[in-house]
Amino acid sequence: MGLSPYASNTKTPVKIYVYCDDLDSRYQKAMDYGLQIVAPLSLQFWGDRVFRVLDPEGYLWEFATTVAERNSDRFQPTFY
Repeated sequence: MGLSPYASNTKTPVKIYVYCDDLDSRYQKAMDYGLQIVAPLSLQFWGDRVFRVLDPEGYLWEFATTVAERNSDRFQPTFY
């Protein structure tokens, strides 16, 4: 799910995608710090488990860990 920074009234169109080992711990820390959770923990079709937060400066952070390898037979890229 892509989030437009313009639609969410953020200050910048920057999105940062970070892979980490202990995703549950980082999710808890984000909640403890009071960051705005814009997408809770969920499994994405490409095999990553992801959550998204918006920091006080308006940056969209996505934290992820790979839990399943993507099956290339099931996923075909779409070019626009």
